[in-house]
Amino acid sequence: MIKEYGKNLIPLNAGFDIVLLVLFYTLAIKHKNKVAVHMRYMIAIALIFLGPTLGRIIFILLGWEGLGSFNIPYVAVIGILFGLIIWDKRNNRTYKPYVVAVIAFAIYLIALYTINVNL
Repeated sequence: MIKEYGKNLIPLNAGFDIVLLVLFYTLAIKHKNKVAVHMRYMIAIALIFLGPTLGRIIFILLGWEGLGSFNIPYVAVIGILFGLIIWDKRNNRTYKPYVVAVIAFAIYLIALYTINVNL
């Protein structure tokens, strides 16, 4: 976070991640008696941690700087969510928690790009 702050990127990623974590956790607890829905929100929680992990792997191990280390992880997360939606639709399972997650991540990214561009 300190490194991002030094680059004039306010550490919004962590703040947005916390908001998503609280959102998905609240929805998971709300649906604790509906195992399928509860599980899908818990998977969405796990995907929150995938973005920063992939970003660090891309930045540190591969040495890609700039937007590559920022964009690729979130494209991967949204791609995984779309894949899970397609998988559940084909198998006639509930997929609406994944739609909520895609919308939440999309709002997150739009807000992040909008705020960072205006700095």
